[in-house]
Amino acid sequence: MSSTRTYQLGWWILGFGDEIEVLEPIELRREIAETLSAASKNICFNIEPIMITASWKLI
Repeated sequence: MSSTRTYQLGWWILGFGDEIEVLEPIELRREIAETLSAASKNICFNIEPIMITASWKLI
């Protein structure tokens, strides 16, 4: 499989979130695991909730 196709397949797989597990090929499994590990490091658990308010005007 070409690297472009593997890249596209990887992003398609990631779209399934936690509903999917890659078993084979091991290289793709490792790549998905590395991507998820890197993404998890970008998550901040100490974010205060943001309150969004909107004002609507009916005409």
